[in-house]
Amino acid sequence: MDLTLADQSNGKPLDMGTDFDYFGYPAYPDREAQMLKEGKINQLQVDNRELLREVMKGAGFKGIGSEWWHFNAFSRKIAREKFEIVK
Repeated sequence: MDLTLADQSNGKPLDMGTDFDYFGYPAYPDREAQMLKEGKINQLQVDNRELLREVMKGAGFKGIGSEWWHFNAFSRKIAREKFEIVK
């Protein structure tokens, strides 16, 4: 699932450091420390991403290393075992 967080008071998305579906290193959770050190993202953006990860983890989802906005409910293996492909 792809999602972000929004400010409850105005509905605007929180600043995550990159746009949704930006496919460069600044979007990679696995590279946040490096991107922070290089000044490509800032601490508030990292904090917002960590909040999103905490909320999603609490709901049973797991993030991936290359997209701050993407979360899975199951591994591919478990999804294949539990569900049929819809054609």
